[in-house]
Amino acid sequence: MLHPSDTPLEPGRSMDPIPYGVELKFENLRTFEMLNSLYGVENYAQMLFFFEAQLRRVEYDDYPTPPADVLIVLITLSVLPEFGTTQLVAELDPYNVTRASISSRSLKILQELAARLRNPKMSNLHSTQLLRSQFFLLLDHINCLTSEPFMHSMGDPKKRRKTNSGIRIEPTPETNSSENSRAGYRNPYSAYVSALDQKNEILKTTVLTTILSPEGEFWNCVAWALVLSISEDSHLYERSKLWVPLLTLLFGLFELQNDFYLGARASCHASDDISMIQDSPLACLFKSLNSEYLHNAFCDILLLGLDYATGNFTVHPIYHKELKVPVEYAPRNSKVRSLKILESMHFRHRLLNLLYAFLRTIPEGEELIEPRVSEAKFIQSLGLSLSSIDNLTQLRQFFAVYEIGQCLEYMPLIAQATLNESFLDKNCKPVNLVDNIGGVESMVGELIEMFTPSFPPLDSDCDLLPEVLYKLVERCDICLLVILRFWEFVHKSAHLRTRRSLENLFHAVAASDKRRQEFIKEMGWHKEDHMMPSLYPHMEKILQLI
Repeated sequence: MLHPSDTPLEPGRSMDPIPYGVELKFENLRTFEMLNSLYGVENYAQMLFFFEAQLRRVEYDDYPTPPADVLIVLITLSVLPEFGTTQLVAELDPYNVTRASISSRSLKILQELAARLRNPKMSNLHSTQLLRSQFFLLLDHINCLTSEPFMHSMGDPKKRRKTNSGIRIEPTPETNSSENSRAGYRNPYSAYVSALDQKNEILKTTVLTTILSPEGEFWNCVAWALVLSISEDSHLYERSKLWVPLLTLLFGLFELQNDFYLGARASCHASDDISMIQDSPLACLFKSLNSEYLHNAFCDILLLGLDYATGNFTVHPIYHKELKVPVEYAPRNSKVRSLKILESMHFRHRLLNLLYAFLRTIPEGEELIEPRVSEAKFIQSLGLSLSSIDNLTQLRQFFAVYEIGQCLEYMPLIAQATLNESFLDKNCKPVNLVDNIGGVESMVGELIEMFTPSFPPLDSDCDLLPEVLYKLVERCDICLLVILRFWEFVHKSAHLRTRRSLENLFHAVAASDKRRQEFIKEMGWHKEDHMMPSLYPHMEKILQLI
């Protein structure tokens, strides 16, 4: 990871290193000191007013840039527990009757600041580059290599998979509370004195970076956000509306920092590409998850709360006060669990994108030693996990992506791996449709061969119960339809309908469905008891032929 001390000094200036190569000008220092003084006297209301007023400006050429320590204050305010702080916030801002909460206002400010980093019209501005460097300094306070791998405290992942799934919420470690006395801010500027050097609390709450940096707490935070997002407790569920957007924002910043790091190293003509990638910010972040069982550990977090055998997964609140309900809290009408899981998929997909932002930096055919990871092994591990999900509605929800183009790189591969793991006969020929997704005739030919004589292959010697086999067939259909959905996205249904070979494909699908019904008769099963799924109508819908 690039560290401020690695950047060159600017001749004629202070002997301070220049964090991420961006000079701190005198007018920037004045803004730093002004915002720092507001934090120092705990005037958070005025600090938020300042940001909100400045962000409304039409001209962005010279907007004030907050220092990294103030960004740390903002991320802490954005997830501030309500219990024990409601009265303090009311005293700080007694006239706030109709405005949004201090947490939602802080989160919105962070989102608008981060959006400026992605604006190509502003990328060359000094204020934007300085803001980028301050966000990177914030990330450096989270992404520390001194942390203990998150999964090591949870036992052997292989052993955990032998038990039934479940989530156990443990008390927040005492270390999180005792860190209050330790100032955790590493100030890179000698000309600037940060209030975080003297105190490490905001409204009697430890600053977030102090909590997320040690002992793999960042990954516990990701798991905690997922637990909150599907919680039956309305108060905890509401907390997910703060944690999920903040972590989504941090994911994007980590990706930006990783791109900056690789670009800077490439410009220095780094000779060892693998060594460069292993030291990158995202590599360091994933090292703290689990270096030996990264694939399994990541899948356990990604699929947390779904109905599959992951064992007893332990997670603890970031702040112990999160489990306490303030007396002012008014319960909301709770959504059904299936809807919460569907909504959580967007965050799970964002987490998946974070891993792929790292995987795509690894040269094809290479495998890192630490963290030990490759795309092929991860796809295989995730496919195995998804194939064991008992609730097929959840499987559909996992594959229900809103932006197909953003998932084209990996979602068809995941669906194909899940399909191959779902086959009753593990010795049958593996499906390899994704390699043909860019073609039409080649894909149609592969599909027709796969549907002959039936899909999936049915064996009359199987000893499964009817309902078990029907669920297996339906799981295979789901995975195949996902692949076909991406195939249709690439070629568009209007073009596919012009190909004569498509008619032959649907004849093969109809014959395969007929074979399924014949199989029921061969087994002596009653059609009225269980319904064998048909694939034909779903394919018509996916390819928009009806």
